[in-house]
Amino acid sequence: MEANLIVTCGKSHLNFWTMEGNVLTKRQGLFEKHEKPKYVLCVAFAENGDAITGDSSGNIYIWGKGGSRISQVVGGAHEGGIFSLCVLKDGALVSGEGRTDAWC
Repeated sequence: MEANLIVTCGKSHLNFWTMEGNVLTKRQGLFEKHEKPKYVLCVAFAENGDAITGDSSGNIYIWGKGGSRISQVVGGAHEGGIFSLCVLKDGALVSGEGRTDAWC
């Protein structure tokens, strides 16, 4: 993960912010061919720097390190919205929406 990176999410958006000196720059996450979710509810970071998000439709998106494009999707990972994500030390991804699933 980049030391100067901030990621914000919310209603139909994901933004990547970088701080260079005293300048804050925003790059919007691009859903491109994927349906834009109603809400992006949570974000976590993998050890390799990828950002991982969970949305209100139960999908998990992986955003390549330093990029604003989706590199991988786990569609329908949950029946409801994903409210929490955690990447464990061994690289496994744990997600929750009332029940917990592990994605290795």
